[in-house]
Amino acid sequence: MPGEASLRVEHELFVRSFFTDRPPPRLVSQLAARMRDAHYTRGQAIYARGGRAGTVYFIVDGEVHLEASGTDPWVFDAGAMIGINDAVLDQPHARTARAMRATHVVTVEYEDYIDILEDNFEYAKGTLERGMGRIHQLSRELGPAGVFSPRDLGAPDPLPLTPGQALSELERILVLRQVPALSDAPVQPLVTLAAGAEVHHFAPDQAIVAAGAPPERVWVVAAGRVRVSDPSVQIHAHFEPGSILGAQVALSAEPWLYATEASTQATLLSFSREDLFDVMEDHFRLGRCLFRWMARENGRARDALADRTHNSSDGVRVA
Repeated sequence: MPGEASLRVEHELFVRSFFTDRPPPRLVSQLAARMRDAHYTRGQAIYARGGRAGTVYFIVDGEVHLEASGTDPWVFDAGAMIGINDAVLDQPHARTARAMRATHVVTVEYEDYIDILEDNFEYAKGTLERGMGRIHQLSRELGPAGVFSPRDLGAPDPLPLTPGQALSELERILVLRQVPALSDAPVQPLVTLAAGAEVHHFAPDQAIVAAGAPPERVWVVAAGRVRVSDPSVQIHAHFEPGSILGAQVALSAEPWLYATEASTQATLLSFSREDLFDVMEDHFRLGRCLFRWMARENGRARDALADRTHNSSDGVRVA
């Protein structure tokens, strides 16, 4: 029908304008084909706190507040995406989304969205890199104590490994398994990563990664302690066994932000980012784990900023 064809063109044009990083034509076509329009009046709930999450909402026009008792709302307008955090984390909606004026959204089911990303892997990789970078910058707004989540600084019950010891392939797998971002990944991608990982031993105060270095490798602390610092903004953090060094910044496409040295004698695993992405392409459930990590950190940073600054709405326009 002509009306349907016209609507499809409108949706394709919207996708191209929404994603300013030039999405591939196939992704544009696939996403537009699954989009549905919805309109809300002022004060109407788009979805309710505690309700089932599974739909992604792209705001075409209007203003939406994500509300929760005891804190100020997250505020979004045209060009923002909402609902995705809860869908990625497979949890009920943490906030109520309410239209604050007449609002037009287009919706896509999350499972369709993630399948489309898997089908357009290079774009999915870029989405992860860009998202991790933006969320890390958002986290830096929290000040030195809030840049890194305590959960990402080390496992609560690390393996009893001694710095300097050789690590078997099984031990390397177990080190990766205790990292929160990878803990629910399938075994096979962890086996592949562990098989190709290099083991490094560092003396106290020995440099590991220099500030400004290109983002080439991912480092995982197996034993010992590593300090990460940016004296210009008074950020000083210690990463312990079971952590990805630098947390989100490790998967950002930006240069490494921090001076990084061993605090004690330390043993780390490392693998190239390209190896990680190759494994992710072959086993996209690993990608889902990393997107969940990104969503968790996005929510953590936004909640903390809303509590601290009252009504902070800039930064990563995704919720």
